Amino acid sequence: MLFGDSGKWRANAFRQIPQIVEDEAFWQTIRDCLASLPSNLADVFMLSVLEEINSEEICKVLEISASNLWVRLHRARLGLAKCVSEKWSTDGKV
Repeated sequence: MLFGDSGKWRANAFRQIPQIVEDEAFWQTIRDCLASLPSNLADVFMLSVLEEINSEEICKVLEISASNLWVRLHRARLGLAKCVSEKWSTDGKV
């Protein structure tokens, strides 16, 4: 687990990251969690984080303001963090 019972990062959380990003179960959890988000949140997250498209281009494509983009990204990250923390753990239990 990346977070302890207090909700704070565990001391060894960052040492686990190289193994985590190579774990297929992790990526399946990310895909499942993205699919569970409202499409307007999942879309901006995928375009910004996974596709690495700059914010100006995303705003043009989606016809939204920069402020709205940042709000959507924030909500998407919160939703993903909650979903991933509920559905996936670093000890191999999904």
